[in-house]
Amino acid sequence: MPTEPYVPRRVPECFDLELGGLRHHVTRWNGTDPEPVFLLHGWRTRRHLPVPVDAMPGHRSFIAPDLRGFGRSEWPAEGYWFPDYFADLEALLDRLAPPDR
Repeated sequence: MPTEPYVPRRVPECFDLELGGLRHHVTRWNGTDPEPVFLLHGWRTRRHLPVPVDAMPGHRSFIAPDLRGFGRSEWPAEGYWFPDYFADLEALLDRLAPPDR
C-alpha cells in the first residue's frame, strides 16, 4: 500500500548569511515568540528535517544553520578547526538573536 509523502505544516524561510568570511545557509521557521530555538545538527550529519518543528507549538521560532563545511554552507580551502564552529555560532546568535531583545 503506497503512503502519501510527508507535507510539512510549516514552510521555512531559507537564506544565506556571511559569517566569518564564509557563506552559511540558514533555515528559519518563524513564530510569534521573540526568542528563537536554535537547532544544531550533529558532527557527521547535515540538514534539518521539518518533522520536529511541525511537532512543536506554532508560536515557537526555530533557526537551523548548516555549519561550515556541511549542507549548503561554504568551507575554507585551508581547512578549519573545531573552535571555528563556536565562532560561527556566536556570530549567528549575535545576528539573529541579539542579546538586547
